[in-house]
Amino acid sequence: MENGKVIAVLKNRRLQLSTSLFLVNELLGKRETFFRCHKSYIVNLSKIEKISRYHNKTYNIQFGGIKEQAYITEANLRILKERFLAL
Repeated sequence: MENGKVIAVLKNRRLQLSTSLFLVNELLGKRETFFRCHKSYIVNLSKIEKISRYHNKTYNIQFGGIKEQAYITEANLRILKERFLAL
């Protein structure tokens, strides 16, 4: 989200969506490729290049081929790790 707007960041462009992040998450459903990592972000897991500590209980996500970054909470990072360990 950016200034209260839902922004979809694609490899070569940004799209402003006229819906809520909650609805986007619902529409994506149980697709294993996407993960709600923070109240302001849904990320494509296949594009994650690096996760590093950003602040107290918050981590920074960097993507391959995209300069935009996202955040993931410590609690959601634990969930994500458990999800990958279950594979």
